[in-house]
Amino acid sequence: MSSGESDALTTRLLSALGLALTIVTFALTSSLGVGHEAHDLTASGPAASPVGDGASLSQADLDAALAAALGDWQAAAPGVDVSGITATVADLADLRLGSAAGSAITIDHDAAGHGWDVTFPSAAPDAHMDLSSVLRHEIGHVLGLEHGASPLMVATLAPGEQLTVSSTEAALVATTDPASDDSPTFVSDTGASEAPTTASDPAPTTDESAPTIVTDDGSTPSAPPTDTSTPAPPAPPSGPVLDVVSTLDVGSTTVDVTTSATLELRNLGDAPLDVSDVSWVGDPVVFGLDVAAPIVVSPGASVALSVTYTPTAAGPHEATLRVTSSDPAGTADVRVVGTTTRWQVAGTRATFTPDATLDHTLQLDPSSSRIELHDPLVGVTDGLDLAGITDVVILGGAADDRLVLDASAAGSSGIGLLYDGGAGTDVLIGPAGDTSWSVTGPGAGSVAALAFLGLEALGGAAGNRDEFVFAPEGTLTHGVEGGDGGYDTLVLD
Repeated sequence: MSSGESDALTTRLLSALGLALTIVTFALTSSLGVGHEAHDLTASGPAASPVGDGASLSQADLDAALAAALGDWQAAAPGVDVSGITATVADLADLRLGSAAGSAITIDHDAAGHGWDVTFPSAAPDAHMDLSSVLRHEIGHVLGLEHGASPLMVATLAPGEQLTVSSTEAALVATTDPASDDSPTFVSDTGASEAPTTASDPAPTTDESAPTIVTDDGSTPSAPPTDTSTPAPPAPPSGPVLDVVSTLDVGSTTVDVTTSATLELRNLGDAPLDVSDVSWVGDPVVFGLDVAAPIVVSPGASVALSVTYTPTAAGPHEATLRVTSSDPAGTADVRVVGTTTRWQVAGTRATFTPDATLDHTLQLDPSSSRIELHDPLVGVTDGLDLAGITDVVILGGAADDRLVLDASAAGSSGIGLLYDGGAGTDVLIGPAGDTSWSVTGPGAGSVAALAFLGLEALGGAAGNRDEFVFAPEGTLTHGVEGGDGGYDTLVLD
């Protein structure tokens, strides 16, 4: 072999080696996810009163919410592939609520301090962040949607704000394949395909000492061109297309006070939408609807309907509203929800008045600054955020009332607590820990952080030590009961 032939062979071997190293570098960069930025949904602002570490989201609650959110996407876009999407709980920085990278979704443990609605199920709808909305949004990123592509894909979220999957997103994902790549493909010596670097993936670091790839004609091949054009927006779906939320939250109100919310029927198609009927499935009980069908919605237009909520008892309420239209997809059901409270706030004072007879447990959640009254007979918890509240008054009804003081509410909360039994034979049951009672007047006195008046009897918890101290003016018409077990004493000053 001549000297020239040897030099040419050496050049070709070094060129091939440089190509192989470039491909290996790119393959490692891609497999490690280098250069792929996560898609974040952030809170619209910091929490005024952060919920604290005791209000972290559990993985079980996240798994249940993820399954429901995936179902929402499959219902809106039948055939969409959501397999392999996972979600985990983590402590995300700053105001980030959720983040998506590849098919993996990460959710902040306490919603950037706002708390998740599933962690506080009895809270007012606008008190915390809606977990389902964040998951629907992040699933949209996994499916290839970017911020601003639709109402679901906003960049920030406020407490109580709800994001739903509509036919708008269904149409977008039908034309978006997050796994596709129209760029040219490099093929290694082994026959394996490797995608080239794109504008969103930083190019692999090169070494100036590495040999340059030179073709047989002596030229250096150029990098594959990058498509920087903006894709055209999808055309409106053919025919009439009904777009309506899957859940309408009319908010929170007090008993016998009417509130309302607007239900919007949108036509995303290119033909008029005929709405022949909008009616309740079963008895809506406390919900009402102001509508006169039939309704015709022009292409691109919408019609607003008023849904009213007039509750007669405390607790959460739910009903189903069915919309029948000319949309080929058929009828659409809307879940309508509302929450009723017996709490009334006037200035810095909050007052609880029961429906009839008071038979509740008073508890306090220090991590969320929330006071709650739980009715074990119906399983309803009526809560109130204590922000701006300095005094809390719990009133008994005209019958025989019973209030149980939970240990969580026995400590000093910085809030003035008063229980007024009113008429009837009323009793107060103390907390589980050792407790000192003070009876200073007729049916009046205090225990722990709670003052009471208008009571006829006091009761200690079982298995603890209760000490009942009576001042000279202190009286109870039905006396005291120390509870089973423990060591209880009566002291007369």
